[in-house]
Formats: sequence, structure tokens, C-alpha cells
Amino acid sequence: MLFLAVFCGFLAENQREHMVEHQREKQYIRSLVNDIKSDIKQLEKIDQDWSGNVDAADTAVKHLAGKEIYANSRLALYFVYGAMGFTDFISNDGTIQQLKNSGGMRLIRKSKIVDSIMAYQKTVDIATIHQAFMGDMMQSKNRVTDLFDMIHIINSKGNENIPLLTQDRKAINSAYTYILEWGGLCKLLKSLGNDIKECGKRLLKMIYEQYGIK
Repeated sequence: MLFLAVFCGFLAENQREHMVEHQREKQYIRSLVNDIKSDIKQLEKIDQDWSGNVDAADTAVKHLAGKEIYANSRLALYFVYGAMGFTDFISNDGTIQQLKNSGGMRLIRKSKIVDSIMAYQKTVDIATIHQAFMGDMMQSKNRVTDLFDMIHIINSKGNENIPLLTQDRKAINSAYTYILEWGGLCKLLKSLGNDIKECGKRLLKMIYEQYGIK
């Protein structure tokens, strides 16, 4: 009888632990859903900013390749500044980090969900690395801005023609190459943002189907 009582107590305790873990699992999943939804909403908003960077870079390249810039650089500078800089995507990764660092990932019983979570995080990490690279590249933007007579442009009337500070073809070609490369990086950032959104939507759909959580 004593053995039976101990055994039943063990089963009861084991069942209680399973119930607690299942509750924690659902808590993590609900929190994860909110994080992913927040990421997608953020990306849908800043995608417009990234599109503006791409369009401005394309136009700036055309101006740098044209002849008019030697006589009037004002419009080219406008598009250069429209291209440079970018809005950072900062993922709401608190739940994923908690799952990874506290061993909570073991609570997720569905292996396909775990795989999808890790795939989503990897996609976010790639975009984060790319943004860091773009931030480093921004340190060399003087390759472009040093061409322009900033003081004259800022303090002049809007209809005054202001040439570049230099007509050196090597310097202008360097600026052209920089903006061309920058535009490519902005296009890649947009693409990575779309990858995150699509990966996030697939993960959400899987969670909805397997957990019934929305």
C-alpha cells in the first residue's frame, strides 16, 4: 500500500509538472505571436522609407553621371541626402532570446515550430548583420558629400546655380560608384525585410494551425 501511495503521488506530481510546462509553453507561444506581429507591422511601415532610399539613390546616380551637375549640383545633393541613411529594423526578439537563453525552447513540443522559430531568427540575424554593414559604409559618405559646396548651397537662393567644388573625374566617379553600391545595399535590405515578413507569416500560420492561438 505504501508503494502504491508513493507511486500515485509520483504520477500526480509528474502530471502537475506537465500541466505547468504546457501552460508555460502556451505563454511563450502567445508572446512569440505578439513579437512577430510587431515585427511585421514595423517592417510594413519602414519599407516605405527603404523604397525612398532606393528611388533617391537611382536618381542621384543619374545626376552624378550627367553633365548638368558641373554647372548646378543643388538637385543632385537633394537626392544624395535622400538616398543616404536608412531606418533601422529592430526586431522584437525578447521571447526568442528568452526561449534560447533560459532553456525554454525544450518546452516547445512541436519540432516543426521550433525549426520555424530558428529559421525566423536566422532571417532576422541576416538583416541585422546587413544593417551593421550599411552603418559602417555610412562612415565613408564623404566620398560623395565632399564634392558639394555645402555652405554655398545652404545659404544661397533656391534658383542659383552652384557647381561642384571639383570637376575631377576620378572623384566624381568615386562618388558615383559609392551611391550605386549604396542603392544596391538598400535594395537588398528591402528584400531581406520581405524575407522576414514572409518567414514570420509562415510561422504565424503554423502556430495558428497547431496551437489555435491568434
